[in-house]
Amino acid sequence: MCSRPAAPPVLAPRPHPDRVPLAPAQERMWHAATRGRSADWNVARAIRLRGASVDVAALRAALKLLAARHDPLRTRYPATARGPAQQVVDPDDVVLDVVECRITEAELAPAVAASAEQPFDLTRDLPMRARLFVLGPDDVVLALVVHHISVDGRSMGPLIGDLVTAYLACCAGTAPGWAPLSISYVDYTLWKHEQLGEFTDEWSRATHQLRYWANALAGRPALLDLPVRAQPSTPIDPVAGALLPVSFDAATHAGLLRLAQDGRASLFMVLQAAFALTVGAFARSADVTVATAISGRDHRRHVAEHRPPRHQGARLISRRVPWHNPRRATRRCRPRD
Repeated sequence: MCSRPAAPPVLAPRPHPDRVPLAPAQERMWHAATRGRSADWNVARAIRLRGASVDVAALRAALKLLAARHDPLRTRYPATARGPAQQVVDPDDVVLDVVECRITEAELAPAVAASAEQPFDLTRDLPMRARLFVLGPDDVVLALVVHHISVDGRSMGPLIGDLVTAYLACCAGTAPGWAPLSISYVDYTLWKHEQLGEFTDEWSRATHQLRYWANALAGRPALLDLPVRAQPSTPIDPVAGALLPVSFDAATHAGLLRLAQDGRASLFMVLQAAFALTVGAFARSADVTVATAISGRDHRRHVAEHRPPRHQGARLISRRVPWHNPRRATRRCRPRD
């Protein structure tokens, strides 16, 4: 007789084994990094401090306190016989990559870009570095770079907030007044693996999701035949891209909102459907698959209470958009998680 778990696992502190695996969303980035694409996943922020004498020593101390508070900032990801693993460094043993240098305004932008583009060796390096570019006694730029394996876009707000709290405390000679974190990222990783289960278990969530997406995406075009210019003779970076800004006037925005409301959809769904329609029209294909990166925050407690830097990530997939019928396309493009 086959039995299923009575209730899903609870996200809570739990014992940590000797070997902690990567969270599922971290694995693809780890493998990409080991193939030489580590810098593609860097998340960089530059913060300019002006108007008062900046205490560079306090800023260094605040970065160390930040790493002590958030495990992912002091985690290495070495390869093991059983695959990549998380290796959390003890706060007392952390040596951060923090470099202070004096610089001119003309040198600032290239220096920040160079720091953002420098790759991490995830098997050896801690996934965070900081550059303190001193332009004057009251003008300092902090360039903070964290690998996406340890942070995501939604985490940057709490991360910077904690850094500001730590800096002000260090300037005042006091301890930061932040609340302790209820769980660690290792707790989350172990919970996520327990929640998904093993692919060898036919009743596991992992097996169910794999079977669902294998069926949902079966038979889709591997490559759409889009009209493109002749390819240049020199190889193109496979991750090269561009930003194409699009804006709508108030009347168009109102019309899009009405269309979304009529179809009981969100504005995002309508815009994604319009994008798929456009791609399908160019490719003369009624089968278009659109993948959108989302945060993957699938546990309310994890979102509301626990906000350390981390990476989760997920993909919102929509498929089969009949490009000849916009209203039907909007209904068919409702995302599935």
